[in-house]
Amino acid sequence: MTENEIISQMATFFFAGFESTASAISNTVYELANNPEAQVKVQKEIDECFNKYDDSDLNVKYEEISKLQYLDAVLKEGMRKNPVVVRIE
Repeated sequence: MTENEIISQMATFFFAGFESTASAISNTVYELANNPEAQVKVQKEIDECFNKYDDSDLNVKYEEISKLQYLDAVLKEGMRKNPVVVRIE
């Protein structure tokens, strides 16, 4: 591969990663907007997790975030209902 081909492939991978993440997040936020009960439940779970942190200390650990089971379920459901990448066989 030439240097220009390598650079163009890297740019494609870089932007493709952003697009899939942005689509997944926006679709999930849309689903939450249509389901206020789930939105309140997610917000309550997040508030309970982060209330133990001082506003000046936002150094949140991965272990704390991984305990947000309802948020994880909401994100997975959003990706299930609105897949970013479609598999064609």
